[in-house]
Amino acid sequence: MQLSKRLMTIVHSVTPGYAALDVGCDHAYAAVYLVQSGISPRAVASDIREGPLKAALGHIEEAGLGGQIAVVRADGIPADYRSFTGELPVSLILAGMGGRLMTEILQAGEMRGLLTEEIVASPQRDAGVLRRWLTAHRYEILVESFLEDEGKFYTVMRGVRREEELPELTEAEAEYGPVLLREGNSLYLGYLRAKENGIRSILGQIDGTSERGNTRQRELADELRVLGEALVRLEVTNGSQIEWTD
Repeated sequence: MQLSKRLMTIVHSVTPGYAALDVGCDHAYAAVYLVQSGISPRAVASDIREGPLKAALGHIEEAGLGGQIAVVRADGIPADYRSFTGELPVSLILAGMGGRLMTEILQAGEMRGLLTEEIVASPQRDAGVLRRWLTAHRYEILVESFLEDEGKFYTVMRGVRREEELPELTEAEAEYGPVLLREGNSLYLGYLRAKENGIRSILGQIDGTSERGNTRQRELADELRVLGEALVRLEVTNGSQIEWTD
C-alpha cells in the first residue's frame, strides 16, 4: 500500500505495540498499514460517514485483516473501542480536520472517559488551539514533524498522557510547536520566514486611519511579535544562513 508522505509520517508517529484508534478514518489506509506493518497489533477505524466506512471495510477485507481491525460508525470517539483493543494502550489518530474540531472531539471524549494513552494528530489549521488543549489536559507533546507533501505543508504531533500537570506553553510554543522550536527544522524555518514576509506585506497595505484597519494592524503586529519569538529560537537551532526557496 502506497501512503502519502503525510500519512506515512502519521502512522510512524504511533508508538509500536499500541493499538490504533483512527477517528475520521476515511478509507482506513492508516489502520491497514499499521497492522500490516506490525506497528499495531489491533486497530479500530471509525467514521461518521457511511461511504468511507464501506470503502474501509473493502480495504480491510482485501488485506485479510478483518480479525484485527474493527470498523465502527461513530460521531467522535467510539464509546466501546476498548472492547476491541482490550488491555492494549491505544494511540488515537486525528487527521483531515482542523484543530478546533479536534479539540471538540477530545473534549467530548474526555467527558465520557474515552481518552487514550497517546494522541497522534495532524491538524489542517489551528494547530495552536490543539497544542494548548493537549498541554492543559496533561498530554505532553514529545514528537512534532513539519513536512511538505504535494505542495502543501503539514504538522504532525504526538502527545503522551501524563499523571502530573504540565507547564503552560508560551505563546510561541503553542502556535509554532515546542518540539519544532527546540529541535529545529530547516523547512519550517523557511516556511515561517516566508510567513513573516507575507504578514509584513499585508501590514504595509492596511489603512490604519479607520477603526477596522487599526484593529487589523494591532492583530497582525501581535502575530508578528509571537512569530518573531519563534523565528529567533529556530534561527538559533538551525543557523540563520538557511534560505527559503518557493
